Order: sequence, then structure tokens, then C-alpha cells
Amino acid sequence: MLDLSPHNPLPVLGRTSFASFRTIGKAKASEHFSKWLIAVCVVFLLGMFLPWTQNIRARGTLTSLSPDQRPQTIHAIIPGRLEQWFVQEGDLVQKGDTILRLSEVKPEYFDPKLLDRTADQIHAKELTARSYDEKVRSLDAQIDALTSGLRIKLEQAQNKIKQAQLQLQSDSIRVIAARTEIKVADDQFTRGEQQFKEGLISKVEVERRTVVQQRANATLIDAQNKLLDSRNELLNASLDLGGIKNDYRDKLSKAESEKFSSMSEMYTTEAEVSKMQVDLANYTVRAGNYFVTAPQPGYITKAVVTGIGETVKEGDDLITVIEEGTLRHYTIGRTRPTGDTRRSTR
Repeated sequence: MLDLSPHNPLPVLGRTSFASFRTIGKAKASEHFSKWLIAVCVVFLLGMFLPWTQNIRARGTLTSLSPDQRPQTIHAIIPGRLEQWFVQEGDLVQKGDTILRLSEVKPEYFDPKLLDRTADQIHAKELTARSYDEKVRSLDAQIDALTSGLRIKLEQAQNKIKQAQLQLQSDSIRVIAARTEIKVADDQFTRGEQQFKEGLISKVEVERRTVVQQRANATLIDAQNKLLDSRNELLNASLDLGGIKNDYRDKLSKAESEKFSSMSEMYTTEAEVSKMQVDLANYTVRAGNYFVTAPQPGYITKAVVTGIGETVKEGDDLITVIEEGTLRHYTIGRTRPTGDTRRSTR
């Protein structure tokens, strides 16, 4: 039985203590295998954190992830007829270089002076609108003048009515005075006849009082006639006031009607001018679309339409362009095109 107490530890045995270990020696293969195994594990672990790609062989079409580096097809913005080419396949063009020219096929755009004629029409319409504006201003001045004239006429008519009222009042007082005077003359004539019968006055005095009585009657009749004339004057002045109002009301209504009619014509003309300006802008843009230009620097790879006089519709494919920098890195299905660079500008 082994004595394993702390006081009796096991002796340490070395490899050199035994003749068998010294004869066999130390195995070198296991030591090299361990080192290689450790190295492979370390390389494998490091390889897991390194970027890597897989390569395969295949047939297909090479393209770009960036849309602006892909072949771009230029379309016809407007329908037209092909008139002239300025480039050929393989040419390098810059942005804005003219590629081809189209001509018009729609009859409404055949006029070669369409832009100038439309501008002249716009100028004429603008002058028409300006004349309507001047007419509106003139009618405003006329309305102001009529308003001022109406105010003056009304003041005159009102003053005339006041004068007629005062004259009527004066004639009424004169009639009252004439009545009082004739009453006094009648009383005097009655007393004179009584006194003549009693012999107190002479016949001449009675006749004088008779004349006074007749004169008083004539004065009363004259005062009553003047009173009637004053009433007629007051009535006529009132009628004149109403007539002035009606007359100027008709004139003002006619002037305002002409003003609003002119304003309506002016606004209609201004709307026509705006519409024609839009048409002129559209014609100008359409004229610019007769020349098809390069949207970016690149190479002409394919012409879809070729024949001079060939008609294209709106949206039809015209030509294919590939971005210049794309062909510096790879070739798409053919050798990089070479040739003289041809540029044409409007």
C-alpha cells in the first residue's frame, strides 16, 4: 500500500532516470504535427475574417449597377421626319452635342414663321387689352364728371325749390294782405253809403271809396294769380329735381354698363394673351426639340433609325449612347469603338 501522506510525497521521476526512456528518445513527429495543426487553425481563423470572392465562368451580358453607366436609349420627344445625321456609330460625343435633326410632320406647325406670327398676335392682343384699359379709365373719368355734374345740378334744383318756396310764402302773405285790404275797403264803402244817406259825406267821397274797393279787389286777384304762379314754380322745380336725378341716373348707368363691358373685354383679352404666351412657349420648346442632343458624354453604340426621310413617332427609339467612363473599364460584347470624334452644334 502506498504511503501518500503529506510527510511521504511521491518521488519525481525524470525521463533520463530510466534506461528505456533513454533508449527510445523523444518523438519528433508528434511535435511537428502539433505545430502544423496549430498553424493551420490560426490561418483558418484569420481567413474567416478576411474578404473573399468566388469566381465562376459563365456566358451573359455585362451590365453596371449604376443606372447612369448603362447604355441609354434616346427617344423622340416629338413626332418628325429624320433630316440629317451629325454623328455615326462609334463616335464620342459630349453633353449637348447635336446628334441628328428632325423636321415637322404636323400641318399646324408647318409655318416657318410660326414663332414670329404668334409673337405679333400677342403684341396685337396686348395693344387691344391696353385700349380697353384706357377706355375703362376714360369711362371712370366720365362717371366722375357725371357724378360731379349731378351734385351741382341737384344743388341748383334745390336752390330753385327754396326760391320757389320763399316766393310762394311771399305771395301767400300778399294774398292775406290783399284780403285784409279788401275787407277794410268794403267796410269803408258800407259806412260811406250810410253816411251819404245821412248827409255826412258827399257823393265824391262815396265814389272814392268805391274806387278803393275795386282797387283792393284787383290787388287780391293779382296776388292770387301770383300765388298760383309761385305754386306752379315750386311744382316745376320739384319735377325738375326728379328729372335731373332720372337723367343723370340713366347716364351713369350707361357709363357704368360700358365700363363693365370694357373690363370684361379687357379681362378676356388678357386671358387670350396668357394663352397665346403659353402657346408661344410651347412652340419655342418644340422648335428646340427638332435637334436631338447628347444627354451626357459617351459613345454612340447603335442607331435605331437610319434612313434620311424616315418618320418617327413620339417616344420612338432613335439612338443608343453609353457613358464614356464605362468603356474605360470593360467592353460590352464588342471591341471598344475607335474613330474620329465628331461634334456638331446648332
